[in-house]
Amino acid sequence: MSIQSELEKIRAYTVSPSNEAETCHWVIVPLLEACGYARHEINSQNPDGAGRYPDFTILTGTEHQWFLEAKAWSVRLSDDHAHQAIFSAYSTGKKWVVLSNGQDWRLYDASIHAPSPEHRLVARAHIRDEGALERFLAGISKESVASGQITSFAADGRVRQVIHEQLRTKDTPLIQGITEILRRDLGVPSATESAVHAALNITHPVPPPPKPEPTGPILRPTDGDGDKKRPVPPSGDRIHLLTPVKDENGETVEEILNNLLGNGWYVFGERTPYRKSLKPGDKLAFYHSGVGVVAEAEIASELTLGNPPFVKNPARYPWQFRVSNVRMFMDRPIVVSDPALRSRLEAFKGKSNPSSWSWLVQGTSKVSEHDFEILVGRA
Repeated sequence: MSIQSELEKIRAYTVSPSNEAETCHWVIVPLLEACGYARHEINSQNPDGAGRYPDFTILTGTEHQWFLEAKAWSVRLSDDHAHQAIFSAYSTGKKWVVLSNGQDWRLYDASIHAPSPEHRLVARAHIRDEGALERFLAGISKESVASGQITSFAADGRVRQVIHEQLRTKDTPLIQGITEILRRDLGVPSATESAVHAALNITHPVPPPPKPEPTGPILRPTDGDGDKKRPVPPSGDRIHLLTPVKDENGETVEEILNNLLGNGWYVFGERTPYRKSLKPGDKLAFYHSGVGVVAEAEIASELTLGNPPFVKNPARYPWQFRVSNVRMFMDRPIVVSDPALRSRLEAFKGKSNPSSWSWLVQGTSKVSEHDFEILVGRA
């Protein structure tokens, strides 16, 4: 079975593994087999030669041997959970260690000289991020390990991880270095670390910091009855939505959008119109209440239950999804109250009272592609 088809099967479970043994039996071992490892190449509780018993030793007795530390599905992973397996690898001259609870997968390079496991972390992926986890599993596959490609995968992952960490705040060496180059070499003497940080996070959104993993099954949007799971519909024509955003919980619209879109996320409520029909490739325009359209983004993942850590009202917005191609233009909003602009919109054609327009922005509205392009200032 391929990695993709095994993941689809796991995501279809309607109950979660209840303990570590079930997590290994239902999720971890099947995925290792999908990665090309035979049953006899996945050994459980074998001595490592240094007095320890890692949960799994993969390719035991070969030059490509590596270790896997398993935790129960409901356990919130910490890099410290990998400490024992890292010790096994380091003390036996091996390099690679994987830590997983079936949901969160982490790859460590035991050969890195560092004070703690977190500094040896070179790649990470979550089961809810389909493309990322498929790439991760391909990176630790038997073919990748045996050919040495895992070294390139880990090197690329380490670069991405360090850059992501450096982009999170404005006072990091990377931000400071770019700011200095702009001032000294590129003719931008007024460059500030705050401006560089904001520009990089809008242009290249990065994932949010790690958050506690959900302990329940991987749910899809429901029909509102709380039980009936249903997958996101298959791809079709793109949906274009106009969705309102307002100051809330002490945060301004600009702060809300910077925190979410700037980190590659957005969230919807349980009753948000069209939520159950959304899919990757659909587009969103964001209306700042009383101001105008100030941003756009493209949906980059299916909707899943959960919240990025910077959502202040998670109970109100339980559905999260990734976004890409983010563009924010808060300093030059598209003013929907302008009669000249509304006269160009298909949404107002044939309306008996075209001067009435608040219905378009009071809630999330579906608009045509033609209108969307006007509302984001491209037409």
